[in-house]
Amino acid sequence: MILFCSDLDNTLIYSHRREMPADKVLAEYLDGREQSYLTRFSAEKLPLLSERGIFLVPVTTRTQQQYERIFVFGKDGIVPCRYALVCNGSVLLKDGVPDEKWLAESMDIAEREFPEVRRIYDKMLETPERDHAKLIEPFMAYMLSERAAELKEELTAEADGSLVTVCTHSRKVYCMAKSLTKGVAVERLKRYLGAEMLITAGDSELDVPMLEAADRCFCAGEIAHLVRSENVTALSHPLSDGICRALLEEEKP
Repeated sequence: MILFCSDLDNTLIYSHRREMPADKVLAEYLDGREQSYLTRFSAEKLPLLSERGIFLVPVTTRTQQQYERIFVFGKDGIVPCRYALVCNGSVLLKDGVPDEKWLAESMDIAEREFPEVRRIYDKMLETPERDHAKLIEPFMAYMLSERAAELKEELTAEADGSLVTVCTHSRKVYCMAKSLTKGVAVERLKRYLGAEMLITAGDSELDVPMLEAADRCFCAGEIAHLVRSENVTALSHPLSDGICRALLEEEKP
């Protein structure tokens, strides 16, 4: 089995705020409004990966509820996926249902780090952006801010770096249990499924551990300098189209 673990937002799907080709496929609604899309090319090509023995698993910081808004993936979607990793890999969905054994293992891995996540969340509540702070208990906290870089510096100074990671993605600032990275998650999943090869893809700082854990990875050109791997391929927007071309046009990925 070849396992293809990919970030979602800005890697496989794209926000309505982002410039995209005119020919696109709706992927998500939010409050009744069109929220994100696949490119038409990716919508047609991603389902073909399984015919090549390449099995897609979405890996996202989204919660289960946020992930379920995306209707193009999963058993009944146009891109079949039996598994998904949500909450930065802390939760494994199998046919849409959380795997209890996986969840228990995640709790054991990062038990000592969770109080620090909560403490930094409390610090978020002391900022002017407090109304935009969310706690995904116990795994992570995040907040939306127009001054994300500044807030990252403030929270990093407050945080115990041995217990949590503070990082940004677009306008969001995250505080996450240090032991529950996407990299740890995909390595666990590779063992869980008995995969022979791991391919990954991502576009942000949050994805770097996952990219570095792979036998082969694809990333946005903007973060290529952060990825310590000899097997990285940097791509331009839209990433999904470049990934599909690379995986489907070659005899073997």
